[in-house]
Amino acid sequence: QLRQVFSEHLLADARARKVAVCEGALLPVRIKRAVARVLLGNLRVPLVTFYPSAVTALMTSGKACGLVVDCGHRGAAVVPVFDGRVMGAYVTSSPMGGAVLIEYVHSMMQQHGRFRRFGAESDESVGSALTPQIVEFITRKLLFAAPQTSEDVVRAEDEWPWVRLAVDTKDGRGELCVPQWLRSRTYELLLEGDWRRDYKGIISALMECILRVPVDLRRVLVARVAVVGGVADMPGFSKQLIYELNMQLQREERWLALAKCVSLAEEPTAGAVFRPSDRPWIGASIAVAAKIGGVDVRRDDFDGYNVPDWTSGY
Repeated sequence: QLRQVFSEHLLADARARKVAVCEGALLPVRIKRAVARVLLGNLRVPLVTFYPSAVTALMTSGKACGLVVDCGHRGAAVVPVFDGRVMGAYVTSSPMGGAVLIEYVHSMMQQHGRFRRFGAESDESVGSALTPQIVEFITRKLLFAAPQTSEDVVRAEDEWPWVRLAVDTKDGRGELCVPQWLRSRTYELLLEGDWRRDYKGIISALMECILRVPVDLRRVLVARVAVVGGVADMPGFSKQLIYELNMQLQREERWLALAKCVSLAEEPTAGAVFRPSDRPWIGASIAVAAKIGGVDVRRDDFDGYNVPDWTSGY
C-alpha cells in the first residue's frame, strides 16, 4: 500500500524522497521498526525522520511545552512536553476514546431512539434503521459539548427536542429521531469515565499526569493544554475539558492556585485555526520545513532496530 501511495497519489519516486513519520509517544517500538524496515528497506527511502505527535501538535500553537491530550479511537493519552521533548515517564492514558463513544451512542439509541416510516401513524423500535454507518454519522456529525444549565438538570427526557434524520432501511424510507440530550451530554462519558467497566475518564488521566510531573513544571504545563485527535473535533469539547479540569482542581484547596493557570495552548483571540485532528500532521509539516527537531534514521545507518523510543529518552 505504501508503494501505491508513492506511485499513484504522490507521483514520486520513493528512492528520491525523504519521509517524515509523525507518531504517538506510546506507539510500540516493534511497529515503529516495521515501518522503518518497509520505508528504508523495501522502498529504499534515503532518510526517515521521526516526530512525536505531541510535540508537533504544540508547534501549531507556537509552543514548546504543554500538556497534550490526544483523544483517539482506542483511547486518550495525556502527554507532557517540556522544551520540545516528551516526558515519557509521566504519560498517562485512559480507555475512553471514539470506540467507547460509538458503542455508547448505539446503546442509547436502541433504548431511547425513535423510528417512524413515512406514511405510518406510530413510532417503532429503531431496529434495522440503526446501522453502523448511521451510528458513526451521529457520533461524528451530531454530537457536541455544551455546558449544563439549571434547566437541563430538572428537564425530563421526553421534554427535550428531537433531531430527525431521513434514513433508508430494507423495508423502505423513514425518519430516525435522535434525542437532543444525547447529542449534548454524551461527551460527559469521555471526561468522567465509565464506572460500570471501571474505565477512568480523561479528567482523571489529566489529574494523574499533573500529580506525576515535577512540582515546578505544573503551572507551565497546565497553562498550555492542547487537545488533539479525532474525538476532539467535537464542537465545544476542548472548552468543556478545560472547564471540567478547572472545576476538578478547585475541589481541593491545595490546587486552587493551579486552577487559575489552566488554559488552552492557543491564544483566546486566535480562534480555531486548525482542526484538532489535523494539528499533529500540520505541526510535522512546519517542523520539516523549518528543520526543527525530529530524529533522523538514514538508510545506510539503519540496522533494523535503531529507531527512536520516546519513552526511554530516545
